[in-house]
Amino acid sequence: MSQFEVAKLEIGSIDRAHGIKGEVVVNLSTNIKERLNVGTELFLDESQKIDGLQKIIVKAARPHKKKYIVSFEGIGSRNEAEELKGQKLFAIPISLSISTSNDTSTSTSADASTPMGDLSGARFFLHELVGCEVVDQHNKSYGKVIELQPNPASDLLVLESGALVPSVFIKSVSDGKINVDAPDGLFDR
Repeated sequence: MSQFEVAKLEIGSIDRAHGIKGEVVVNLSTNIKERLNVGTELFLDESQKIDGLQKIIVKAARPHKKKYIVSFEGIGSRNEAEELKGQKLFAIPISLSISTSNDTSTSTSADASTPMGDLSGARFFLHELVGCEVVDQHNKSYGKVIELQPNPASDLLVLESGALVPSVFIKSVSDGKINVDAPDGLFDR
């Protein structure tokens, strides 16, 4: 199994071609702009390969309104860029550590590939939390995580009940359980 198959995370999509030199307009679904750094390897959905192209490398990127104008190695004409229209972009998870203590000097805001950092020696990525059960400090279960929601203050775990749990409350993760130190009222509806 290739690295792409193991950790394929959607980070954005290609809206349309831009200009005549092979540039495209990219809409990022992550707030980590480093996904478009020069030399970054991105991937197209395997079911959407174009002329055998699966991996693409960022050649240049610049902000454009609320999106980005990006050029990729090997894409040099408008016609080639137009073939990419509508493609979803995927990437391998990146490492951005955070603290689980009361240290407020580090941020948790990132995309679904953000690792939570050192939690009792364990290391994991947010996307690995989907399907895990959330349990509070009194060992009360609140259901399973069904999705993740980026949030500037702290990424949120969305539970089956619709409850939102800020990732800063995570104290440990093991055996499919996420232990949280939930403040009073977090799960009240």
